[in-house]
Amino acid sequence: EGSRFVLSTAYGNVEVLGTSFNVSTRNERLEVSCKTGKVRVSTPGGQSSQTITPGMKTVIEAGVVQEPQTVETDQVGSWRGGEFYFESVMLTEVLEELERQFNVTLDYDKEELKDRVYTGYFDNSNMTEAIQLVCTAMGLQYEFDDKIIRIRGNSPGR
Repeated sequence: EGSRFVLSTAYGNVEVLGTSFNVSTRNERLEVSCKTGKVRVSTPGGQSSQTITPGMKTVIEAGVVQEPQTVETDQVGSWRGGEFYFESVMLTEVLEELERQFNVTLDYDKEELKDRVYTGYFDNSNMTEAIQLVCTAMGLQYEFDDKIIRIRGNSPGR
C-alpha cells in the first residue's frame, strides 16, 4: 500500500488511501474513478465527501460530491493508452474531447445537441474512425473540410 496523500484541485480534493485511480477535470467538473484500493473524494472545504472503492466513480459538480456509480475497472485510466470510454456523458463533452484529441474544430449546433447523451467508445489512433463511431451512433451527419468537421443532426432544414 502506498503513502497517503491529498491531491487538491480547484473543484475538490482526492485523498489517496493506497490505490490506483484516475482524475479528470473538465468544464468545472471533477470526476474520480477508482481502479484499486480506496479513495476519498471531497469538496474543497470538506463539506461533502464520498469514499469510493474499485469499480466505482464519483463526480463533484456545483460543489457537491455525487453518489458513486459503477465503472469498468479496465476502463479506468484507459485514456493514457488513447482509449476513451463514455457512459451517459453529454454529447457536447464527447465532441469537445474529439476536438482535443485530434486538434480539429467541430462545427455543430450546441443548442441542438445540448440535451443528448452518449454511451460509447473511441480511440485516438484514427480521427475518421473516431468521428464516424460517435456520429453514426448518434444519428448525425458529418463532412470533413480540412481542419473543420461539420456535424449536423437530422432536424428539418439542415
